Amino acid sequence: MNNLGRNTTIKVRDVFGYAETNIKNIRWQIMNKYTLGIKSDSTIAKDVLFDDSTIVKTVKINLILLASGNSIRFKGNKLLTPVNNKPMYMNVVEKILKLNFNKVILVTQYEEIKEELAKYPIQVIMNENSELGLSHSIKLGINEGLEADAYMFMVCDQPFISLESLEKLIDSFIKSNKGMACVEHNGSLGNPTIFSRKYIHELLTLKGDVGGKFIMKKHLDDLEKVQIIHEVELIDIDTREELELLI
Repeated sequence: MNNLGRNTTIKVRDVFGYAETNIKNIRWQIMNKYTLGIKSDSTIAKDVLFDDSTIVKTVKINLILLASGNSIRFKGNKLLTPVNNKPMYMNVVEKILKLNFNKVILVTQYEEIKEELAKYPIQVIMNENSELGLSHSIKLGINEGLEADAYMFMVCDQPFISLESLEKLIDSFIKSNKGMACVEHNGSLGNPTIFSRKYIHELLTLKGDVGGKFIMKKHLDDLEKVQIIHEVELIDIDTREELELLI
């Protein structure tokens, strides 16, 4: 068994892909909840086994994409409306596929979305009772992956959110050791959001058209707020007029 020095360069896989680091950083990153995939010669360093294959020590984050709204104010299915020459929801899907999650689950009532996503590594759950509100979609998504350590929620009518902001949110959540995280602009909390599994009971007991913000406001001391510079990233489209002003 070969021993690795503190400054030995290795590969570390977090939710953003592979990056080089060294042994002295590994312990810190594990304590801060990174998903790790480490490749090197066989040895044991702290709590991690290194060998000639990738050994993964994970904190499993499930991403739940919410796409069950009725688009009443939009007067049509806004998620299928073209934005950047693709359906609105695909602007979100294409970005999240560049990140590594334990599972990606999309909850929708629309067969068109289910059919289109069949070719992607996304588990689509049909919401047959969208009239029960946002809380019902949250429960459907969580119940498809009760083994996760944390749950990240995104809405699919927020097409201008950037990949960089998603990375920043996840990174901040991991480093903060807090139970929740969300994006923020000028004091206003927005989506996406992340909840550790310690809040799973509260999430599963939400009622009606109430989402995670209700829980966050009760536990502000356990919330990591991530500042987003560009307000447009946090805008979820409710009307055609709003969309026309943004494109």
